[in-house]
Amino acid sequence: MHKTSNAPDEARAVLPIGPDFDQHDPEFGPRAYAVLDASREAVRVSRSELYGGFWVVTRYDDVKAVAHDPSAFSNCRGPVFPEFPGGTSEMIPITLDPPELMSYRKLLTPLFSPKTMGRRSQVTDEICNYLIDQFVESGEADFYGQYSSPLAGIVTLRFLGMDGTDWKNYTKVSHALSEKGEFSKLSEEDCAGFIPEFMESLQAFFTQASENLKDAEARPPHERGESLIDRIAGAEIDGQEVPHERLTHIVNNIFQAGFDTSSMALATMIYRLGRDNELQDLLRANPDRVSDFVEESLRIESPTTLMLKTATRDVVLGNAEIKAGDSVLISWASANRDPREYEKPTEFDIDRSPIRHSSFGLGVHRCLGSNMARTTLKIGVTELLRRVSDIRIDPERAVHSATCGTVFGYRRVEGTFPPAAREGSYPDDVLSGPW
Repeated sequence: MHKTSNAPDEARAVLPIGPDFDQHDPEFGPRAYAVLDASREAVRVSRSELYGGFWVVTRYDDVKAVAHDPSAFSNCRGPVFPEFPGGTSEMIPITLDPPELMSYRKLLTPLFSPKTMGRRSQVTDEICNYLIDQFVESGEADFYGQYSSPLAGIVTLRFLGMDGTDWKNYTKVSHALSEKGEFSKLSEEDCAGFIPEFMESLQAFFTQASENLKDAEARPPHERGESLIDRIAGAEIDGQEVPHERLTHIVNNIFQAGFDTSSMALATMIYRLGRDNELQDLLRANPDRVSDFVEESLRIESPTTLMLKTATRDVVLGNAEIKAGDSVLISWASANRDPREYEKPTEFDIDRSPIRHSSFGLGVHRCLGSNMARTTLKIGVTELLRRVSDIRIDPERAVHSATCGTVFGYRRVEGTFPPAAREGSYPDDVLSGPW
């Protein structure tokens, strides 16, 4: 049995969400779980008056009710709040609602099945060992910058059918957002330098995705590979070919979702391991328990913190009289720690049974890539523990993301370990080979 407490420091005053609550305030990040825990117990639905006003739903049953009612709570504006300057571009399928959403999920779901992910697990294994070889001899690493971030980026790019060697170029925007915070918090100086870079990087990704799609469309189906781009090129829904532009939005949606959530989740798991040698030893001796570790980690420290819904009609939810058009943030992270749903919810318990959580969402908008994420996280933890012993993380040098919007976690996890030998157990095209 292995349990550790994640309860907030009672010596520090923690106030629940109120009228001046700002999820993008750097002061919120380090205390996010404590604030969400306090808010969940204070009132069913919280209210902030910033950014034009928004509601925050924190209790499990309420989060579940909102997620399961897309007719009243729409994804049409996307998951990020406040929205980017100029509004939200279409991200398919996440910005779609039923009935249109269901046609796209039918198209995409088979590409993310457990069977499909299982067939490609060797690719993830090879990428893990390539990345570990880059730092294993040194005895020290930033496990986010050198492992979880490139792992998530490269795996996702190869799954899409794009070149994994470009992961740094395509993910620098996400790195900048986690370091600087959301657009709403940037200084004029940062905006002047960052927003043009953001648009340039985003456009470069769309251009490359479009070119790869065109290449796939030009080849007959039997000459294509197994990547997402190869599988969706020329796709039809209800007898109508999906417009090329919409296919590029699918590719972008999968990349953005696959990179940020998995990289933050794995970094947070490594932070926990690096602070608990007993847990490391347990998992090395029992690698079949890594799945339990991954699931309980996702429950207690969800990488998806707050997600936007837009009310389509007037709704009463507990104490809240929500009006049509209102912004409503639902918190998977808080729902996962609700004592009404979980026994001792702030305690990490790898023996919890059953281990379940809402970190991949609930309802029709539930994460399509959950099987891919689970595979990446499980292999990422297993291979790191196999190759690297006695991982020690210095909490004073660990850095949280500066913003706690949709995705949240560690963006720097520095640690030490006894130096070990490289293995070289991966092909030459480990970064750029076909999926």
